[in-house]
Amino acid sequence: EGTFVRLFFGFDISTVAEIDADDWISKHWQEVTVIRFKKKIYSIVDCAKALLKIQKEYGSFVGLLENLEIPRQLHKVSDMDAFWQGFRRLRTELTSVNMPFYKNTTTLLHLLLTIGYDCIKPDSTIMRVAKDIGIVSSTTGDKNLIKVVQTIQRYSITKNVKPAVVDFY
Repeated sequence: EGTFVRLFFGFDISTVAEIDADDWISKHWQEVTVIRFKKKIYSIVDCAKALLKIQKEYGSFVGLLENLEIPRQLHKVSDMDAFWQGFRRLRTELTSVNMPFYKNTTTLLHLLLTIGYDCIKPDSTIMRVAKDIGIVSSTTGDKNLIKVVQTIQRYSITKNVKPAVVDFY
């Protein structure tokens, strides 16, 4: 059993949600300094609390995703439209339950990409190239980030290739 599993009670959501972060930090910080920032302990507790709210409403995080009907694979433009409609609803839901981090567009895209959705999380190089070729006028801001992701998704649909493959090239 690893240090994190032990210190976070096997990642039992109900137990982690009850942690007093200040008390936990005073007792265990020296064992987890690899985290670097103490405020992440507060975020871990807040994530557990948010997951409990999601569990109560949807049964699980997976249940939330299923309820939103965000298509994992994009085969046509209407799938892309459904993806972004679901994305906005997911961000709204995560904000309403005070889920740390995932209300941020980049982080939420990264999560969805990691669990198999047809999207990308554009890095600074992708954003710079998108600006250089005229897709966006700036490398910053959610509006520009989303426009780049949508452009790559649309291209991926027409060429029948995964967005992550386009991102790689």
